[in-house]
Amino acid sequence: MFQIHLWVGVLLGLYIAAVSVSGSALVFRPEIEPRLVPRSRDCAAPGSTGPFQAAWNNLRQAYPGHAINAISLNQYPGRSAGDPYRVKLQSGSRTFFVYVDCSTGEILGSQHPMIRWLQDLHFKLFAGQRGLIVNGIGALFFVVMCMTGAVIWWPGRRDWKKGFTIAWRSRWLNVNYDLHGVAGIITATPLAAVVVAGGYLTVQYFCGYHPDEVSWQSGVESWSVNLDTVVQRAEAAAPGGVPTFLYFPRSQTDTFRFEKSIAGMPYRISLDQADGHVLRTDNVLDTSVAGWIAKWMGLIHYGRFWGSASRAVWLVLGLVPPLLFLGGFLMWWNRMLVKKLRRLNRSVDAPLSFAGEVTQPPGHLSDRALRSLRPKRKHD
Repeated sequence: MFQIHLWVGVLLGLYIAAVSVSGSALVFRPEIEPRLVPRSRDCAAPGSTGPFQAAWNNLRQAYPGHAINAISLNQYPGRSAGDPYRVKLQSGSRTFFVYVDCSTGEILGSQHPMIRWLQDLHFKLFAGQRGLIVNGIGALFFVVMCMTGAVIWWPGRRDWKKGFTIAWRSRWLNVNYDLHGVAGIITATPLAAVVVAGGYLTVQYFCGYHPDEVSWQSGVESWSVNLDTVVQRAEAAAPGGVPTFLYFPRSQTDTFRFEKSIAGMPYRISLDQADGHVLRTDNVLDTSVAGWIAKWMGLIHYGRFWGSASRAVWLVLGLVPPLLFLGGFLMWWNRMLVKKLRRLNRSVDAPLSFAGEVTQPPGHLSDRALRSLRPKRKHD
């Protein structure tokens, strides 16, 4: 257990630290990112809808050959008047977001380069889908580290309280060991939960990504129906509530999907791609076990189950793995490398034997040579 924990930590420590810190930096991205683009001039209320056709025309002109997947109206809580809409675009497997004015449809800007850089690092390690696969494998190794660390930490049933104590007055090596154990055991469960949820989301992405659909959306230059008309008919079919998404068709036989929340219940309105008439209105609250798991995996990974309070805790939680790696590396350095270096130095300084005869290493002075160099005393 100790060897597994040691070598997984040494070999993957920097990778885990990079993914953890970038994840912490993205916890409050929904609030930070819109503030990095100009705000809309006039948008009556958070629940109002703006000119979607103008937004589509501007996006298609600015991003030819890109798939325009969806427009987010109120994806996250706390939206205020004047906040721009968030549009998801795809180019192959690469996903990014652009903001449009909610009153005019004018493009306000895309994601800040630093946020895009953090997303590419955290989700795909700058390697596209291969990076996603590596992250999925890395999640398994991290869970192994949490499990083996808990076994190593366990002090026994009678002395379990000692596992939560830190000998502050002891040598710094002992303090470092105690801090590593206490911080690790306290955060092992939530960190493992976040990592497992991230692995689940990775699998969901692979199951939901269809290159043919992205390619088809990339080739759509215009729709046969005005998008503002589509939204107006969807609003009339399910009046009230807060609109959340407008999804565009992903194939020639697919439909427009307009989603909103009415009294806390999610509703989906499907509209015909050709003329925009309403096909059906569904309450899409998924009460199945699979739906419950999918919902909570997202909430756990992003820390959104208790609002801003849980996300603040998740921000701090993401800084723990690099600190654990630093503490573990110091222990490994002092207990393994320092001892090996000392043994190596002793072996270099020790006499060498050859054919039963003791010789001295190069550069070593014999006792006779040292005596010859010693200053002679008067009585000699």
